[in-house]
Amino acid sequence: MTKLHRITFLLGGWWLLTFYLFNPSPSLLVAVGILYLILGQMPAAWQDSVENFHSPSNPPVSIITTHLLAISLPIFLFWSLYLPVLDQWWSYDDPCLLEYLHHIGPFQGFYHPANKLATDFYTPLQSLSLGLDYQWFGANPRAFYWHHLLAFMAVLIAGYSVFIQFLSPLIASMVLSLFVMTIPAAEAIHYLMVRHYIEGLALALLSIWWYLQAIKRQKLWWAIFGSLLYLFAALAKEIYVPLVVLLPILSRSPLTIRLRLLIPFVIVALIYSLLRLYILGWENLIHQPYTREVLTWTKIAQLPSTFFNTMGWHEFWQLFPLLGVAIGLGVKFWQSLILPTTAPTRFATRFDNFKKVVKSIPHQPDGHAEEESKKSQWRKVGITTIIWLSAILMPLVPIIPRLSSFHYFWLLLALLFSLAGGLALQAMTNYLVTPVWRQFAIMGGFFTLFWLNLIPLPTEQARLQQLLQKQAEPGSLLWSAQLPNHTLIYDYYCAASLVYLREQLLPLSSTTGVNWCLENDCICQALYTGQPGLIYNNQARVWYNFQMPARHFADCGNPSELTVQLTLKPPTTLSWKLGPYQSGEYYIMTTLDTAPNFTAGNWKVRRPWDVGRFIQISPNGSHTFPQILKPIIIVIRYVSPEGWETYSEAITLDPNNTNEYGLVEQFWSRSETPPKRMTDTIP
Repeated sequence: MTKLHRITFLLGGWWLLTFYLFNPSPSLLVAVGILYLILGQMPAAWQDSVENFHSPSNPPVSIITTHLLAISLPIFLFWSLYLPVLDQWWSYDDPCLLEYLHHIGPFQGFYHPANKLATDFYTPLQSLSLGLDYQWFGANPRAFYWHHLLAFMAVLIAGYSVFIQFLSPLIASMVLSLFVMTIPAAEAIHYLMVRHYIEGLALALLSIWWYLQAIKRQKLWWAIFGSLLYLFAALAKEIYVPLVVLLPILSRSPLTIRLRLLIPFVIVALIYSLLRLYILGWENLIHQPYTREVLTWTKIAQLPSTFFNTMGWHEFWQLFPLLGVAIGLGVKFWQSLILPTTAPTRFATRFDNFKKVVKSIPHQPDGHAEEESKKSQWRKVGITTIIWLSAILMPLVPIIPRLSSFHYFWLLLALLFSLAGGLALQAMTNYLVTPVWRQFAIMGGFFTLFWLNLIPLPTEQARLQQLLQKQAEPGSLLWSAQLPNHTLIYDYYCAASLVYLREQLLPLSSTTGVNWCLENDCICQALYTGQPGLIYNNQARVWYNFQMPARHFADCGNPSELTVQLTLKPPTTLSWKLGPYQSGEYYIMTTLDTAPNFTAGNWKVRRPWDVGRFIQISPNGSHTFPQILKPIIIVIRYVSPEGWETYSEAITLDPNNTNEYGLVEQFWSRSETPPKRMTDTIP
């Protein structure tokens, strides 16, 4: 047995012991470790970049085998870890998005200003991706999750195609495996509503690959196609827009070539900005108003600790692998600044060259030029670093207050950390002459970084699965229960969308229906007062029977002054006059189930998560309904500029009970001065 084989078995045994002690499924990770050891035996796996693959020592069969094994390992790891996601149900915003897509379809989000979410996002690729799933598969979450996982696999393939332009196949594969094991990746994989982050990242990586190929071939058409991919990446999520300023520093080709081939990307960035301006308006071109927390310097200063907590690095010992990554990156900078080279060399050669350079500097007449050259290199690295940090961190500024709560916001930074670890490992290969020690050091460094992410990952996966299961149990009952005489109490802000989709997609629901309320929702309890109810206990994860309390609409909110005058001109026209407030907002709720279709006059389409189907109206106005043949019930809601609200009593309008003028009139007032009737002004 050779020394190389003994070290290989030593590494394999350490890998086995580590994951039997710390991981619930060690056989999988042991297999991955052994496969990486096998990959490390292939000569082509250590080549620095794709240009160095084709040589007499690397025949085509060896190159193909190396690439297939290198890309297969992170994909194998990904599917092995996250295949159970296929059994999950809807999560968080998913039902709200599905109802939104039910109204607008997959394509209107690209071009229709009225069809945007109330939070003023412009992510039409999200509508396209989820909308096509909805059209093809209906409300089948398993099909959505299949698409979701395939999208993440596309990220791995696109990332590998980019990274091998700079890294060896072995290191590029390790980068992606480290990325798969991060907590932001795990959270993004579990949540359907963030698929646009994943698909945008895949498109951004592909656009980088096409830009690099355009530079290599000096073909404008390659850059044009890459710019189209960049456009779709930006349409998926605006955090990928700064990619246009990163592209020129990814290549060492002449600056004129890089800038000339960057022109299509600049044009696309302008097109995206105009589209965003058209859809969202000038006030939302840059600012996203969905953040509810105030951005402070304290939160900005806490970004590093927030990132550490997000990645699950809570122990002191975890700082040492991170310190190793920092040292490796420092070595990489030292290589590029002190001893720039175009081909990989070993430590002995570099050290000899360094001694020659040091000895020759005092004797060179152009020492000043040498010093200026080094300063120029430092300036280039400084400018490059500033560009990278600005392009990566600036999109995070609007969402800094939410970064501690939503881990998937760190998806891109998790990939960049994994890439930093790969660069550090790549720098080590240039200082190790003996293949045995090189493989020992690289494999040991990779396993250490892998372990760094592995320790918190099982805990995070268990938390995510438990959280989704807690949402699935009450949500499934809300989706499928046949309880028309019961009211389900479930505090879930997208439950209204579930009920709406149920009514649209499940035929039985149109006859049996289901009633649903938020806990302590006075208005909803007034709708179903006195009915038997079922309330869901999140801790015990069971439904309990109880009796709905007796409520009246007028008892809800603030008992402030409110006047309501309603006039129905059979069979279709309703007029209203509301007071006494000139500012604030008035809303109406009616038993007519046509609220989602109100688009004319002063009516607005209700947002999918509005509970109780209240729709904003003007203080004075009218609306034409479909023919009204039976009594309808109307409730008016007023919201003051200060935020307090008050409600009217339930007012009934019977189209068969008209007065001498052929009108149905009803008045309601919580006021000392009664309102003037419309018929009082009729001569």
